[in-house]
Amino acid sequence: MAKTFNLTVDAAGGADSYTVQTKCSKLVAYEQAQAGTTDYSVYASPGSATFVTKPAGSKYELPAPPGRFFKPGDQPFAIGIAVGSVQFDVEES
Repeated sequence: MAKTFNLTVDAAGGADSYTVQTKCSKLVAYEQAQAGTTDYSVYASPGSATFVTKPAGSKYELPAPPGRFFKPGDQPFAIGIAVGSVQFDVEES
C-alpha cells in the first residue's frame, strides 16, 4: 500500500530535496490535488546541475534500482519551480 507524504517547493534558494520516509521501491511525485498549475524541474540527484522539466499536471516516477530499495533518509531527487510556492505529494510504494 502506497503512503503519501508532502513536499513544499518554493522558488527561493533553489530546488527542494525530497527525503524518503519509508522503505519503498518506487516514488511518484505530483502537484498536490493534481492541480497542474506550474511546470517544474526535477533534479535526479539533489546536488546536480542537470534537470528535466516536467509539464504542469504531469507526474514524476522514480523506481529504485533493480533489487534495491529507497530507505528512510535517502534524498533521491529535488524539485524546483520558477516562481511562488507549490505543494507536491510524493507516493512511496
